[in-house]
Amino acid sequence: MSAASHPAPPLVALSRRQLAAVALGNGFEFYDFTVYGFFAVPIGRTFFPALSPWTSLLLSVAAFGVGFGARPLGSVFFGVYADRRGPRPAMLLTVLLMALGSLTVAALPGYAVLGPAAPILMVAGRLVQGFALGGEIGPSTTFLLEAARPGQRARAVSWQITMHGVAVLAAGAFGIAATTLLPPEARDTWGWRLPMLLGLGILPVGLMIRATLPAAAAVPRARPAPSALLRPVLAHPGRLGAAILVICSGSVPFYIVSYLTSYGITVMKLPAADALLAAVGSGLATLAIAPLGGRLADRWGRRPALLASRLGMAAIAVPAFAWLAGSGGTPALLAVSAALAALNALGAPAGLCMILESLPAGVRSTGLAIVYAVGVSLFGGLSQFAATALTALTGDPLSPADLLAAASLAGAAAAFRLPAARDAAVSRRP
Repeated sequence: MSAASHPAPPLVALSRRQLAAVALGNGFEFYDFTVYGFFAVPIGRTFFPALSPWTSLLLSVAAFGVGFGARPLGSVFFGVYADRRGPRPAMLLTVLLMALGSLTVAALPGYAVLGPAAPILMVAGRLVQGFALGGEIGPSTTFLLEAARPGQRARAVSWQITMHGVAVLAAGAFGIAATTLLPPEARDTWGWRLPMLLGLGILPVGLMIRATLPAAAAVPRARPAPSALLRPVLAHPGRLGAAILVICSGSVPFYIVSYLTSYGITVMKLPAADALLAAVGSGLATLAIAPLGGRLADRWGRRPALLASRLGMAAIAVPAFAWLAGSGGTPALLAVSAALAALNALGAPAGLCMILESLPAGVRSTGLAIVYAVGVSLFGGLSQFAATALTALTGDPLSPADLLAAASLAGAAAAFRLPAARDAAVSRRP
């Protein structure tokens, strides 16, 4: 996992609209996750009716988790596809599959209409969507890095994180609107579909803009066998493990911050509309801080920016949750969600750049896709379940803080195993 020493020139200058379109698919992942989490209960009732409401909810959450299981497969498939044919074709295909999977869930009639076919088709839609999402991060982030000018690569990559903020902010706003404007019966029967359909509407726009990306930004590559692409990624297990921990240190905080909505309702006993402000606060903070994180990584270097983020997160995790558990107030929830999201966004561009810059040009999409899928599936995807289970088993409302601090410290330690030049040379592609 080491890059060649021959620097490559920037491929093409992209407009802000094109940069946003490249990052759009990855942003949709976070929009979908946030919206699904808000409406997991009515989704469970629609597709998984059961004698127990908890059983319906559990099956609904399990259906969401199925998508995480499909991500590693998608990461390998699309990573190899992008490294053989270029990032742009892969990005077009992932958006098409994301739209198909999302439309299946948003428009599919429920169990009352289709019977047992409804949950089967719903799970199939989640599998297709998870497969596509697993392959989105590698090609799109590689595209951003390689299309950027020297000295601005972390800034270009920060568009991925900026779109996360836009997505979570939009999901929080739609969730609050559905909760406050619709009667409970309407919200639970059809209202939960509206935010999903609204989010789905942006994908055709992204598809059209991605189709117009300059061909020069996706120079054709040699087409080695898939095994030849996987071999360099797996050749350095120490660095591979460090890269996974860096992803874990960003993924766990995101999912813990997403969990704060449920934490506000169950632990802090806040009204649902107030608890949803956690998503609004975290979205605004991510949107504001991600570009700054990219600039700092370009100016200070990758490692200092990542360490400032992860050590800061570890330092405030326990005091932040102690404040939440002690005050029980909406201002505390809003402030903590914004602070944690801001610290996470501060180091995210640096982390992604460190991983990509440690990979040879011909396997960047494959390498990042695999690292991201494993880190998110194994650690991020289990974060909310682990936080909920630990809080219930121990009765300690500070349990999520322990997970947050542990992941942050692991990411800080892993940063010393990856290259950390201020603007590491990006090798030429074969």
